[in-house]
Amino acid sequence: MGVAGKWRNGARWLLVLAALFLGIGPQAVRLSGAAEAGKWTREAVVEALAESGSSKAFVDSDLSGLDLSGVDFRGANLRSVNLEGANLSGADLSGANLDISALYGADFSGADLSEASLFSAQAPEASFRNADLRKARVIGDFSDADFSNANLAGVRAGADMKNQSMGMMNAIFYDANLSGANMENAELRHADLRFANLAGVNARGADLSWADLSGASFQDAVVSRANVTKARLGGTDFRESRDWSSLRGVDQARERERAHFPESGE
Repeated sequence: MGVAGKWRNGARWLLVLAALFLGIGPQAVRLSGAAEAGKWTREAVVEALAESGSSKAFVDSDLSGLDLSGVDFRGANLRSVNLEGANLSGADLSGANLDISALYGADFSGADLSEASLFSAQAPEASFRNADLRKARVIGDFSDADFSNANLAGVRAGADMKNQSMGMMNAIFYDANLSGANMENAELRHADLRFANLAGVNARGADLSWADLSGASFQDAVVSRANVTKARLGGTDFRESRDWSSLRGVDQARERERAHFPESGE
C-alpha cells in the first residue's frame, strides 16, 4: 500500500473513531458486509416509512443492495445504516439523517439530498450524479465518487475547527468526479480534493480555504471570487478556467508556484 493509500485508510478510521467517541457504539459503524440483525426488503422499507415516517425504524439497519429507487425518505433517520451497493436513484432524501452510514458504491443519481446530513459517511465510489445536495452537510469519505452535474450549491462540507478533538474531520473527495457540478458558495474549507475532476464546475464564491487541491483540474470552470487562501495548489490546473483572475487568496495559497495559471503561458 502506498503513502496515499495509507493516508486514506487512516482518514477513514478517524471517522470511525469519531463515531465511537460520540457514543454511538461499534454496532453502528458499518464498514462493509451485512448487518447482524437480518436484511430488509424494499416492501418492508416502504411499509415502515408509511407507518413511522422519520422515526428511528432504520437506525443500524442493513439495507445494502436493495432497490430503493424513488422511495420517499424525506426527513428519515438513516443514521449508521448500511446502504452499501443500494439503488437510491431518484429517491427523496431531503432533510434525511445519513450520519455514519456506509454508502460504498451506492447509487444516489438524481436523488434529492437537499439539507440532508452525511456526517462521517463512508461513500467511496458512490454515485451522486445529477443529485441535489443543496445545503447538505457533507463530511466523510467520498473518494472516487461521482458527483458529475450534481447541485452542491451552499453545501456544508467545510471542517468545523471548533470541534476537532479527534483530529481533522473533513470532506474527502480524493480523485472524485465533480465535473459540471454547481458548487456556488459551497463551504469546502480543509476539504481533500486531490486529483479531483472539477472541469466545468461553477465554483463562484466557493470557500476552498485550506483545501488540498493538488492535481485537481478546473478546466472550463467558473472560479470567480472563490477563496483559495492557504489552499494547497501543487499541480492544480486553472489554465482553461474562467474568471481565474478574481480568485481570492492566491497570494496566500500554498505551493502556488506549482499551480498552472493562464499567465504561465503553458
